[in-house]
Amino acid sequence: MSSVAFSRYWRVGAAAGLIGWIALVVIEETLLRPDHEVLYSAALVVANCPEIEGRKRCAALYRISIANSGRARQEEVRVEWGPARDLWTFSTNVTDLVGSAAKRSDPRITETPGEGRRIFHIRDFEPNTLVELKFDCMLCPPEEIRSLRNAQARVDAKGEVVNADPRGTVFRRAMRNLARTFGLFR
Repeated sequence: MSSVAFSRYWRVGAAAGLIGWIALVVIEETLLRPDHEVLYSAALVVANCPEIEGRKRCAALYRISIANSGRARQEEVRVEWGPARDLWTFSTNVTDLVGSAAKRSDPRITETPGEGRRIFHIRDFEPNTLVELKFDCMLCPPEEIRSLRNAQARVDAKGEVVNADPRGTVFRRAMRNLARTFGLFR
């Protein structure tokens, strides 16, 4: 066998091996993902409290990130955050958890009054979808910001609910699965 023929076989074999390796990573990720799983994190992202006209006032942003990281659609996810605050405005941002060309519909997000808490319902929550609930306040008293440092969001959904940064968790899982294909983790 000539070296040219050997080189050609080696390239074809390497390409087939790479394609097989990528397929293994994708299949392993799909098999290991549960049908119903929601990842979420909540944090006071930024707060600044300058003195304005002799009084301290704060500008702050609090964000709750919720992702459907399972393989199945979540009919409803309930998010509770509180206590309710009148000075805070609310907005949402919906994106893919992991970049994808697949079409998906955005979930329906509604707020219902609660007893001193803000309660949100995320309905028709497709897999691989990340919802960010953003709360911001431009002239909040410093006491309100201090009370948020230990504020907890509560998330209820079908299946497993994990308090962990959605994007970071999915990235770590992908890297762990990649390492498994090279036999680094068992």
